[in-house]
Amino acid sequence: MKKVVFYPLLFLISINLALGLNITKDIPTFTNSGKDITVKISVIDANIGAKISVIELLPINFEISDWVVIGATEAQAQILTKNNNVYNWSFTPSEASPEITYTVPISPASNGEFTFVSKWSSATESGNLEKKLNVISILCGNSICDEGEDETICSADCQPVEEVSESVFEKKKKRNPYVQVLIIAVILGLAGFVIYKIREIKKTKGVKLEIKIPESLKPEKPKNVIKQDPNPEKTEVEGFGSELPSFHDETASLELPSLEDYQKDIKEEMPDIKPAETPKEKHSKLNYKKKVKDVGNLFSRAFKKEK
Repeated sequence: MKKVVFYPLLFLISINLALGLNITKDIPTFTNSGKDITVKISVIDANIGAKISVIELLPINFEISDWVVIGATEAQAQILTKNNNVYNWSFTPSEASPEITYTVPISPASNGEFTFVSKWSSATESGNLEKKLNVISILCGNSICDEGEDETICSADCQPVEEVSESVFEKKKKRNPYVQVLIIAVILGLAGFVIYKIREIKKTKGVKLEIKIPESLKPEKPKNVIKQDPNPEKTEVEGFGSELPSFHDETASLELPSLEDYQKDIKEEMPDIKPAETPKEKHSKLNYKKKVKDVGNLFSRAFKKEK
């Protein structure tokens, strides 16, 4: 029975210790020499009406310039006692979470890492907490505008920022928006024209051109009613493969091959000629007209002899 009562009591005591008085401290991790820092100590789960003490041990040559306690029943002048760099705030909490806030100026000569130690105690509890501060010294005259430097602290390293004149912005505002719209429209128009031309060129792929032979190139049919020569002479025109008829008292007719037949014969004799319009085909037309003219001349000479 005693064990049953003892273990729950021990559990409640441990919870009370775990959730008892405690403190937290907010302090910057880095700062520049010549600057001020602000530190805030918060008391957690304070017993209202029970006096507590918070002691702050500052680094050597560091001093608090200003401080305030929120949540204390005593007047501010009755709370703090100081001994060199040790500050002791002793007060009675009027709330469960009182706060202590103080300010420390950092000397321009300070540089390196510094430790701030806090110790707290009550009638039944105590503890301590440490926080570190890194101070970066500002060297004026090294031509580097360090963090924390400005034209007021070190004008040699930090030049004042030139302000942009309002006239520049006024000029930008005065730009005619219609001009910009016109420029954009011209650019879009040119782009559309180029795209249209590209599509037109693509459409022409695979188009075959057909050239018709004019009627003027086709030979006229010769007059084929002539008198035959009583003494026939065989005369053959090269390329037609036929002999001219002899001239007698009776009339005779002569039928010349057409241009299509002539070209067909040329194609059979010269199979490398393609049906498309080529210089060879053009030559065959001219040659055809020449041969027709030669036939006409033969008829003319034969007719003159007959007379």
